[in-house]
Amino acid sequence: MLAGLPGVKPDRMIRRFVARALDQGDVAPDAAVCLVEKAAELLNVSSTALDHEIWRHQRGRGPSSS
Repeated sequence: MLAGLPGVKPDRMIRRFVARALDQGDVAPDAAVCLVEKAAELLNVSSTALDHEIWRHQRGRGPSSS
């Protein structure tokens, strides 16, 4: 993400967010990527942007203003 590469990185923050949304203990990395990509598609935003906003949310920051 910081390197500017597009896509979803299934790190602990993303996986924790998806697991919590699904009321699961854990989510496999490939499942987390698939679900975030599908959610981005349904929201009509890039998966990279959604990944970034999930990260901001998990860190306790609000949505970005961009």
